[in-house]
Amino acid sequence: MEYEKEINGKQVTFKRHLSAREAWSITKSANRAPDTTPTFDETVEQMRIFIESWEFEGDPADPKSYDGLDFFDFVQLSQAIAEYMQERMGGTNQGNSPSAST
Repeated sequence: MEYEKEINGKQVTFKRHLSAREAWSITKSANRAPDTTPTFDETVEQMRIFIESWEFEGDPADPKSYDGLDFFDFVQLSQAIAEYMQERMGGTNQGNSPSAST
């Protein structure tokens, strides 16, 4: 599994471990109505959960660091996180759930 991604020439490293408590807020956005868009602050909060380090200015743990990002870097970061989530979750529930055997 790839934990690093290059975005416009800058290296971004994703966290290998996410605590359940830290990542719990992700479930709120997963249950969001399909026709709604998260706010900028909600998106930043989710990005902070996944990004361990980056070569952009500022600290990815600091919400203010996202304010000055180039819009296209921000969008690509968001897309990279979505891909990372899909990869990490891809190995779960492949016919091994209790309901699959009944």
